[in-house]
Amino acid sequence: MRLLLNKGFIFFVIVGAFFSHPYAKSQDLTEIRIKAISGLKYDLPRFAVKPGTKVKIIFENSDEMAHNLVFTLPGKREEIVGLANNLGGSGPSMNFIPESEAILASIKVLNPDAKEEIVFTVPNEEGIYPYVCTYPGHGFIMFGAMYVTTKALPPLETDQNVPESQREKQEVGKASPHPYPLTYPIIYRTFLPDCGPAGIAVALNKKVSYSWDAGKCMFRYAWKDGFLDNSEQWQAKGKELSIIVGEVFYKPTLGFPFRLDNSENEPEVKFMGYRLENGFPKFNYKMGKALVNEFIQPFEDPNGIGYSVQFEVSDLDNTLIYIADKSNDKMEVSSDKGKWEGNKLYLTPEEGKNFKVYYKEIGTNHHAGH
Repeated sequence: MRLLLNKGFIFFVIVGAFFSHPYAKSQDLTEIRIKAISGLKYDLPRFAVKPGTKVKIIFENSDEMAHNLVFTLPGKREEIVGLANNLGGSGPSMNFIPESEAILASIKVLNPDAKEEIVFTVPNEEGIYPYVCTYPGHGFIMFGAMYVTTKALPPLETDQNVPESQREKQEVGKASPHPYPLTYPIIYRTFLPDCGPAGIAVALNKKVSYSWDAGKCMFRYAWKDGFLDNSEQWQAKGKELSIIVGEVFYKPTLGFPFRLDNSENEPEVKFMGYRLENGFPKFNYKMGKALVNEFIQPFEDPNGIGYSVQFEVSDLDNTLIYIADKSNDKMEVSSDKGKWEGNKLYLTPEEGKNFKVYYKEIGTNHHAGH
């Protein structure tokens, strides 16, 4: 549990969206109960409190998935969600709560059926203070609004500060696999088919998405013309696999793609997390004693189906071998450095420091140029 106090503040219970008088009665301590429920939602989408009231937040996770609760300054919800997504491998130990002065108060990640509480004082400044779950993949859907005000609240059905699914009182994911506008790139930590339990799904753009396995530190497959349908997970079935939307166009079957020192054996790997660069994840991992940065990006031509992978490998003593699955005759694989012998790319230690591999579906408009 973490608590950050700012200017003394208080708030009190809502009944706001649902009762004719949306403010709790003034008292020494006001209790507000918020539950995480199925469908990636809080049962309380908003509540109103008068400036400078002392409150106790009782947060209970009634869902089958893990969730946290983070209160932010006005207008800072998406910024905090972005910072949480950027924590990479540090996320779990930090409960996916980044260090930021824009966070007012927070409750750590709770497993199903767990409960936690905090006591703090609401700001004296009137405004709309968001609260949000910053667990990866949740923050763009699972949020609410704490109104610090003495004025009447807007009608729930027109309140743009609460999720659309709760304004319209419909189930998340019924009409669409994504109940919010998609902004690319998109990153989800989720359970994926044909991938280990530490799967990461990334939509590069509207055309191309891919699966990356953080447990094995390797690319799994790429698909086109869609992303994911997480409806089953969002309806309290968190252990269900996400559904791939679209067509898989490349799926290598040769295992981990690198070999060190001319060895035929796969090196030991250890995931070190990822950081975002221009919104795209750059994966970091150890490969033996070598350190690898792997950065997957889309083609610049939006009509092209494919992607490029930039590798930065340090602490190389001998030849680095990169193995590509060239059995798919619909895929063109090329690189900007090294020498190909069949499906193996041989790189000197100097070339291995920074090189790119290009994957293009043959017949699309884009030309890799290598």
